[in-house]
Amino acid sequence: MKHAVSIVIMAMILALAGCGTSTPSEPRADMFSVKVEMPEAARAGETFVVEGALANGSRSEWKIEHGADMFTYAVFDEEGNPVLQDGSKYVHMIGFGKVLEPDESYSNDGEGHVLPPNNELKLKAGSYTLVATAEFRIKHGGEDLPFKIQSKPYPLHVS
Repeated sequence: MKHAVSIVIMAMILALAGCGTSTPSEPRADMFSVKVEMPEAARAGETFVVEGALANGSRSEWKIEHGADMFTYAVFDEEGNPVLQDGSKYVHMIGFGKVLEPDESYSNDGEGHVLPPNNELKLKAGSYTLVATAEFRIKHGGEDLPFKIQSKPYPLHVS
């Protein structure tokens, strides 16, 4: 009898432990965030590199798919006006896939398929705000679920 009670108690403990780690039924935007790394000091008229990273804040792994231009960067002046980068872009329409593990961050600068790279910026002297956006898809339940996640605004000073 003691053996049977011990088995039932052990089964209940294992069942309760499994409840806390269940996989969500569907991926949600609030499971992801975008962070940006950039130089502390950028010089006016010189190209500098910023790097966006998509972070999976969920307890689940997700297979993401994205284009070469997954990360884009918007720069705003002190009045909040967009600052456009000079020139045009060439984007080779190629797809990438990645399994994003729980608590993993992922960055992709286009691997040479975006010319010039989206993460290379050149600005005049001044104070700016930078916002990075990551666009990707997750296949779930037979559907392609599109996501567009923006970073918080990052201050950027160019001297």
